[in-house]
Amino acid sequence: MHRVSVDDDVRALVFDVRVTDDLYQVVRSAAAAIETRESARQQAGRQAGAEFRGLFAELFERALAEAGREASRLCAALRALGHAADDLAAAAFAEDRRRSEVREWQARQRLREKVYAGMGQPATAVVGFLTDPRPGPGAPAPSHTAAVTIGRADLPRPGTAHGRTGKGLVSASPGGAARLRGGGAVAR
Repeated sequence: MHRVSVDDDVRALVFDVRVTDDLYQVVRSAAAAIETRESARQQAGRQAGAEFRGLFAELFERALAEAGREASRLCAALRALGHAADDLAAAAFAEDRRRSEVREWQARQRLREKVYAGMGQPATAVVGFLTDPRPGPGAPAPSHTAAVTIGRADLPRPGTAHGRTGKGLVSASPGGAARLRGGGAVAR
């Protein structure tokens, strides 16, 4: 949306509020589903993490924590999108109301000009500006920007432990393989 002056085309604004409502419901539901799924994933990850030792355990823990942070960021971004859609709908409603007021003013102004045309004086100078002020431009559309963060996982190369080469202690308990497979199914 942009500002529309009195002299511009002030037809009714075409904006389907139902689409905005649907978008809000979809992103809110998606955020809730991600949070529910992430909770189950974190629980499965904690159970699986109990089976690991050494560097692998540290890497697993860091990856699990990073996945949790990313899920939180995604949920926050989805909710922000829903709120931005609501703000846009409110701004569209206000702009449509303002355009309606401008159309009404233009109709009154045309009538005044028609009535006072025979008097030899411009109606806008005599009546219009004194008793029926010209509507001003509308407010600009709301502007939402989201911070974009792109990062990479800080994981050591395979075969290194905290930047050192050599063999670190990496193990999982042999009896825990079934529990790990079960946790992997939940995390997917």
